[in-house]
Amino acid sequence: MNVTKTSMSDKCRIAENPNTPVETLEILATDKDSGVRYRVAENPNTPPETLEILATDVNSDVRWRVAENPNTPVKTLEILATDENSDVRYWVARNPNTPAETLEILATDVNFGVRYWVTHNPNATEEILLTIKAYEKFKHLALK
Repeated sequence: MNVTKTSMSDKCRIAENPNTPVETLEILATDKDSGVRYRVAENPNTPPETLEILATDVNSDVRWRVAENPNTPVKTLEILATDENSDVRYWVARNPNTPAETLEILATDVNFGVRYWVTHNPNATEEILLTIKAYEKFKHLALK
């Protein structure tokens, strides 16, 4: 079956199926429709190399699904931690594979939701939690 010739709804179903072969996911990762690409990005069997490519997608819905995927390489999470879209950074903060060094960057993120999930990440150190506490106190004082 030539997956590129199927309907968009069929491509989406194929892309989100955890039993889809890697070769097919790699093809679908280049689909013109972002709905297909983001389903590839959230598929638990999408290989790290494909997730690295999808991390540069123009569509933030694709990028945040890369950020939440447990197979996303650490170096890709580090890059996504500086994404302009707060939803992408939010999912980096939630990813249990995000290293402490990256969580340090997110600890002073302007978005409260990002900082909140840093505090719930299993890799957040006491130092990171203290950084967030100090940031919240400073921000509160700055608003007075």
